Amino acid sequence: MIRFLKMKEVCKLFGVSRYTIRNWVEKGEFPAPVKYGLYLRWPEEDIETLVERLKRNRWQESLE
Repeated sequence: MIRFLKMKEVCKLFGVSRYTIRNWVEKGEFPAPVKYGLYLRWPEEDIETLVERLKRNRWQESLE
């Protein structure tokens, strides 16, 4: 079963405000949310993939 993260959970995970998340989504720098009723949700798998990609990029930059 797919687990969806709330905006509050995503903000806490990345340590940013909801406005920052919205800006990142608009710029294409963050996965687009899924509309769930009146709310926005992110599939947990999408966020985990992003976190892993960011970790890999950080690790590669430290080698340069």
